Amino acid sequence: MPTRDLELFLRQLATLSQAGVPMSQGLRALAPQVPAPFNRVATAIAGDLADGHTLRAAADRHRQFDRATLSLISVGEHSGRLAAMLNHAAALVAKRRAILNQLTAKLAYPVLLYHLIFIIPSLGKWLFPDAQFIPAWFILGLLPLWLIIGSVVMLNRLRRRSIPLDTLTMRLPLIGSVLKAGAAINFSRCLQAFLLAGANLREAVLDCAPATGSPSAVADLTVAKQRIADGDTLAGALAYCRFLPPATLSLIATGEQSGALVEMLDKNVQLLDEEFTRKITLLTVILNGTIFALAVLIIAWLAVSVLGGHYAQLNQLLDGI
Repeated sequence: MPTRDLELFLRQLATLSQAGVPMSQGLRALAPQVPAPFNRVATAIAGDLADGHTLRAAADRHRQFDRATLSLISVGEHSGRLAAMLNHAAALVAKRRAILNQLTAKLAYPVLLYHLIFIIPSLGKWLFPDAQFIPAWFILGLLPLWLIIGSVVMLNRLRRRSIPLDTLTMRLPLIGSVLKAGAAINFSRCLQAFLLAGANLREAVLDCAPATGSPSAVADLTVAKQRIADGDTLAGALAYCRFLPPATLSLIATGEQSGALVEMLDKNVQLLDEEFTRKITLLTVILNGTIFALAVLIIAWLAVSVLGGHYAQLNQLLDGI
């Protein structure tokens, strides 16, 4: 998962590279200043560099670095633009983190509301002991939410290891389109960074595949790489990638014809960002509407329960008179 610490660490590496400081020496000085686990990572990488390993090979030994970041480091070392590639890698990490934060922020309110819907009536059993229709086990209504959350987390982990499951997930209404948009954004940003570094187009397509986070997208991009090797254009090769929308392919084709491919990729990312935001907003509206309707029903049930209890007490009092 992309973290703020990884982003900052990559930017600090970029600063060391720009300053011309020997990377092993700079990392040793940097280690006490960065939080765990990157203090240990910095020390270990410094030792590997001193032993003659490349930065890419040294970083590959640590799980904090994803495949896209490692590929960018490799391109930076071979092209002599390591600082620029490290900054691009940090930007990719920041973007993925922003997507996750945006999704979390949008879903936090409906999830909290769902909890309150079931917690408050459950407490009402003790606040209003005479209520007739509020069983103590009402709080078990939270279980479906946690089952759904657990299922989504498990599905997300499993789909990253299975092409058929990932393909099926990508076809789900709304959720699939959100995943496709996120994969397309990450791929476009990564490809743009590779092209700025002067990387080989065929290798760049495959090296950027891990940035999508989708095994089915990686499989599609493997085919695209071969089609480019066979002489196809980038737009023509990517036309078989199911996660890329037609607008992206059109912009890439325009960029190839005009010689402004990097600029078209940048415009494509902006359009995909807007589309991703719209889809997340729609998903949130649907969830909020569903949970709000449920809240109205539960509140009505609570009111009837409380009033029903008082009504029963009043009848007993009248009967006693």
